[in-house]
Amino acid sequence: MTPFETTIPLLPDGPILVAVSGGADSVALLNILHRKADKQKHPLIVAHFQHGIRGREAEEDALSVAEMAERLGCPFFRGDGDVPAQAVKAKESLEMTARRLRHTFLQKTASGNGCVAIATGHTADDQIETLFLRLARGTSLRGAGGMHIISPGIDGDVPIIRPLLEVRHKQLCDWLGAESIPWREDASNADCSIQRNRVRNKLIPEFEAVFGDSAAESLVRSMALFRSDNDYLDHLAERELTNIKLSAMHLDKLPVPVFQRVVASLLYNSEIPPQFVTLNVIERVKQLCAGRERGTVEIPLGDGWILRRLGDELQFMPSPIECTEVDEVKFVFTLPAENTEFGPVNFFGSEKPLVLQIAHNRGFMKPARTSPLLLPQFCSVSSSLTGTQLTLRTPLEGDRISPAGSGITQKLSDIFINLKIPRHERKNIPVISSGESRIIWLPGYAVDESAAVRETDKSVYMRLDAWQGADSAI
Repeated sequence: MTPFETTIPLLPDGPILVAVSGGADSVALLNILHRKADKQKHPLIVAHFQHGIRGREAEEDALSVAEMAERLGCPFFRGDGDVPAQAVKAKESLEMTARRLRHTFLQKTASGNGCVAIATGHTADDQIETLFLRLARGTSLRGAGGMHIISPGIDGDVPIIRPLLEVRHKQLCDWLGAESIPWREDASNADCSIQRNRVRNKLIPEFEAVFGDSAAESLVRSMALFRSDNDYLDHLAERELTNIKLSAMHLDKLPVPVFQRVVASLLYNSEIPPQFVTLNVIERVKQLCAGRERGTVEIPLGDGWILRRLGDELQFMPSPIECTEVDEVKFVFTLPAENTEFGPVNFFGSEKPLVLQIAHNRGFMKPARTSPLLLPQFCSVSSSLTGTQLTLRTPLEGDRISPAGSGITQKLSDIFINLKIPRHERKNIPVISSGESRIIWLPGYAVDESAAVRETDKSVYMRLDAWQGADSAI
């Protein structure tokens, strides 16, 4: 598909907000829409969000977009944000915070100008990258289908359209070059320490080299089929939801793909926070629904919510309030430059106090994936943390970790739910944090990205175990 074979989805009359970063894809989008759109029905408005990440280079991107908008006779709106500061405040990754702030700016600008759609420059390459990333961590049919050309607005949001979703990035670059239209290159796109960039710069070229130039286009066509199949299953689930009966035996008889969609909709429509609507939770609901009536049975859903089965009837409800200990167990220390042993430290629920051993030059030790309740536990962290004040403590509400190499940030509460650790046992889990809330090591699970050992780093070995000595403790 060539750029000028793209089509604008059918929209009511009104302005279209074009999100332009300054890169090739969004610059091509703006120029193609400027040539193809009916300006009487769909006048174009240009929007650019400056993330506050790349200094002067990012400022030059913003200026180039403003100049292009003026040259094309389009109104221009600029948004500015301090993504690094907001990421720290919200305990999120830079990528997640940038996406959230950018989305808020685009929606506010579009709504304020009466726009009927927001146009973004997503391409077939973005689809392929997303597919590989989702397959690597496990995904559903919906996830494998990727993005739709149009995403309807939810809860009053302006719809998002993606006219270039079946066009390759190289096609757009070739077209811009032929038309002598300049664009900006983001130097960070070459940084292969970022997972998406590794997929873009290494995996996809190798995939095409092995399977041929048409292999990527075949993936895009397959994703379109996935979306069609998923839309049909969604339709079956919606039909089921119109006359929904919270009967365990009835739900259990539904085909698994329909069951999963029905239960997900029920959870989303309850007051349960959406981050708790996971495949693991839906599988627990499936197990609860299976079999004959068996009195009263409950399962935890997350964030203090439970699903109760009373005979054949299902009830979503908050769990009964528990009496919990509020004391915080905390031991503050500075990561030393020499081999050291800290402790013993008393911990909730532990039969014995804990001892933390620090050793240098022991070689890299990847943390074992076990239960955080088991001892001993060990890991390696970057020696760049030497001299940093750390805290051995119990988990606190809102704690998050970005497991090294994962590219995502997770709440510890979500991790504990996925690991099926009962709520009353979570206060027995030791974690090590840097500052107030950054978890650098969740024993039995992962080391945080900020503490990961890089190729040029030396490592520091940390071992947490039960103390075998006398009865006194720090």
